Amino acid sequence: KHNEEHKVLFMTSNLIAGFIQRTEEIRKWLFGTKTIRGVEGGEMKVTSYFLIRGDSIQPLIDCNDDAEQYTWTKVPLPVSEADKKTLYDYWCSEGPLDGEPCLDSRIYK
Repeated sequence: KHNEEHKVLFMTSNLIAGFIQRTEEIRKWLFGTKTIRGVEGGEMKVTSYFLIRGDSIQPLIDCNDDAEQYTWTKVPLPVSEADKKTLYDYWCSEGPLDGEPCLDSRIYK
């Protein structure tokens, strides 16, 4: 929700590392990535793709207050080929994401 505030890469990296650390409580229910993409000093975006047990993001919000600062969107079922490609790119790729360079990425498993 606050991508316009991300200007310094190491500070934004610390934000996503802290988010992952505070999510330890539901480690066995969650898998995914948090990625910083864009241009340092310019516009940087934090994007997350998580797979969570169940139909609700509520367990994540309950254990980590920072989760409320993000906009969460459920991938529609059945999963389209475009959504599969996007998930593959964010979970497995080391190249550009959505046409922007990947500056940092953290895996939560």
